[in-house]
Amino acid sequence: MSADEERARRRRTIAGALFVVALLGLSIWVARAMSERQALERCLASGRRDCANISIPSDRSYVPAR
Repeated sequence: MSADEERARRRRTIAGALFVVALLGLSIWVARAMSERQALERCLASGRRDCANISIPSDRSYVPAR
């Protein structure tokens, strides 16, 4: 394998790793946004009006009522 091929392969590997990291970051952001949206919807469904300042519990051991 020549030095140019090795360099090209290394660039593709780095680009792939950066893509995976960006995809992971985007997935985490979407998951958190969905969680916040669900918490807001549960709050509104319960009839509360002060839902803008609700906090999302860090302990996810509960099962939401449906």
